[in-house]
Amino acid sequence: MQQDAKQQKQFLALTALEEFWDTTQPMTFLHHWCKPCYRKNTAQTDSIPIFEHKNLPGDNLEQASHFTEAQYELLLPKIAAWLNKVHGTHYSLRYWRMVAGPFLFLYIQVFYDRYMTLQSAYALNKNWQTIGMDASCYLTPIGTRDFFHVLCSSDSAWNQQLLTQLLNEMQLPIARYKKYAWQSELKHRRDLYRVTPCRKLTNIKIFLLHQFIKLRGKSAVLVCKTGGNFDHQSNRLKILRLSKACVIPVVTYQSKKFAVDTTFKPDFQLRDQLCTLAFDSEFQRLILATLKYNMPLNFIEQYQAEGKQAAHEYPFKARTIWGGWLPNDRLAIWGAKLAEQGTKLVAAQHGGGYGMLRFVACETIEKGCSDAFISWGWRHAVDEDKNVVPAASPLICKRMEEYRLSSPKKRHLILFAATLVFNYKRGIDSTPYLYDDYLATQQCFLDQLNKAVFEQLVMRLKPASPGELYLRRRWPTLKFVSSECGSKESFYDQLQETKILVCDNPNSTFLYALAFNIPTLLFWDKAAWPLRDEAKIDLAALERVGIYYDSPTAAANALSQFADDPQTWWQNKALQDVRAKICDKYARYSDNWLHEWVEMLQRI
Repeated sequence: MQQDAKQQKQFLALTALEEFWDTTQPMTFLHHWCKPCYRKNTAQTDSIPIFEHKNLPGDNLEQASHFTEAQYELLLPKIAAWLNKVHGTHYSLRYWRMVAGPFLFLYIQVFYDRYMTLQSAYALNKNWQTIGMDASCYLTPIGTRDFFHVLCSSDSAWNQQLLTQLLNEMQLPIARYKKYAWQSELKHRRDLYRVTPCRKLTNIKIFLLHQFIKLRGKSAVLVCKTGGNFDHQSNRLKILRLSKACVIPVVTYQSKKFAVDTTFKPDFQLRDQLCTLAFDSEFQRLILATLKYNMPLNFIEQYQAEGKQAAHEYPFKARTIWGGWLPNDRLAIWGAKLAEQGTKLVAAQHGGGYGMLRFVACETIEKGCSDAFISWGWRHAVDEDKNVVPAASPLICKRMEEYRLSSPKKRHLILFAATLVFNYKRGIDSTPYLYDDYLATQQCFLDQLNKAVFEQLVMRLKPASPGELYLRRRWPTLKFVSSECGSKESFYDQLQETKILVCDNPNSTFLYALAFNIPTLLFWDKAAWPLRDEAKIDLAALERVGIYYDSPTAAANALSQFADDPQTWWQNKALQDVRAKICDKYARYSDNWLHEWVEMLQRI
């Protein structure tokens, strides 16, 4: 395929968007993301080759992570200075790290992945024929949340946009351009940023809360949109009582939390200034050139409006604020302004993988933006963990109370809980998986199960999982939570009915099961989910007691062995000792967790 590419012109498909393909000529796919196995119609693409890349980011993810983080640290001060100039402000680098930093960090990592992919293909053949997106159709994200969505949508037109921009800036040929309507993306944007009326009662609550917080003065610790269960409605009065009204859950404009003017258009005359900022390499030049189109409106054209709305929705000041900062730009603007005045900002772990996987982009961002980052029990002896504070997980502790009230008689399911793996990287994490590889592992596991166990198995996929159609075609009798077992049931509802949990990834799912002491069977490819050195020791302990298996075949055989009577296996003392140690480190529970958290927040 590579020799043929040198000898004749061939069409290079950049993404999975078929409207940007030309099937009338010999065609090659730029990457595996163009040809996922879960496509509805694979027959027409089976014979199309995928370009064989060398030296892509996935070949050395750790090196790619270090490189992109270094580029971020070089570019952030320049962009922060430009944003201060544009807005007539004098905010510190810390301020812009909090507000625009999360987007910029992930953008540089995503950009690097796509840039290296193109560079690899065009190093062999500079005469590829391809179709680019018409510049008049480029979609500029509104904010960080909108960027996350367009980046991860199934066929990702935004990737077609970015690759087109890169080809143009690298002065590589594009045969022709096509328009794109962004129908599904714009519908999602309207839903995400819809404006709904705010109840008068909310205004009254916020006014009274504002007055109360002012009375507390420098002793106030605010809890706002954490995404956890600490400030659950049932806990609010307890928190106020335990803290003597110093730790205060904040009431906000829930119905208008993301309302923005979606008609804003980019000011490209202003954005042209990004291309004039100093750069140290061609890579940095390309980043700045594409940021002209891709930097969210919330940081440039819509920044003043977002700032005013942030001040209106969050009129509070405090000594410390624990917030769910990512990817809420409005909340980040409020927190960053208060940090300029000395307020301490707290973030907390909200899912698994943190502290276990070798490196996670969002973990790096959240720890880097916070004065204190509260984990679910872990803190490793490395510099990047110096602001990590171990604690019990509010998510686990609150759900534990519900689980203990459920009836053991209901626990009859073998639940196979999967995760989402994206074909288009959302950042550089230590996980080189593509979704096709992930599905292949699941297929191997399911193929090895005996009939009796298979019939008991229920598979739970993440919402909008791209592989569901493929799995249903491949195993017509396989049961799914989304249909047969009731789509309205949450994962926690399902755990109350589960006798064995099967999990094929080291994310948060299995931590809940271990914490609830549900028989748990784990399997994943160690090379596909590289762990930190400390976590490798913990995984080895799980392997010794038969909880973790390094192959889907071994896991399937173990499930067949334990399926009928899992408790006999699970209550083994050696296994229970390991489970308790793992939970204390990665899924910590405490009966007195609420009191401990109140005291901890007051100490920070």
